[in-house]
Amino acid sequence: MDIDDSRHHWRNRYLLMRHGHSQANAQGTIISSPERGLLAYGLSPQGEQQLADTVARWHWPVPTQVVHSDFLRTTHTAARVAAAFGLEMQKEERLRERHFGELEGKADSHYPEVWAFDAQNADHTQWQVEPVKRVAGAWSLRWKRWSNALRVKRCWWSATATPCKFCSRRWRASR
Repeated sequence: MDIDDSRHHWRNRYLLMRHGHSQANAQGTIISSPERGLLAYGLSPQGEQQLADTVARWHWPVPTQVVHSDFLRTTHTAARVAAAFGLEMQKEERLRERHFGELEGKADSHYPEVWAFDAQNADHTQWQVEPVKRVAGAWSLRWKRWSNALRVKRCWWSATATPCKFCSRRWRASR
């Protein structure tokens, strides 16, 4: 589906982009709490290069608004996009990462274990991880509220992996 297709039923167009490779990614560490993610774990040199390349080869519609999570890695990502198009940035706490509970600060090799539990039970709280069903429900509600409230044509969001995965699945399901 072309995001500029006029037959599309949403009033706005959303360009959702996961943050670039982060320092947490480079260290192989799960960072999902605001206590750690707001002031530390920005983009890695690899992430900075990914972002520079993406902006240089931009082939999507030019955004009219840039909204981002308040985590440092997404703030850095949004700043590059906003600067490229001369736009202001809007911080949105509701775009934060899914909280990974007891796995916070541990090896990111635990992600597949969490996702395996997710596949079996969307309400699970193993390791005190935020249930994926709650994340999806909250995102669905937020998406509807933002869609109704926004008065822009193309909104670019810098988010963490959780909302990107959820929105990608919803987009594929709506095709």
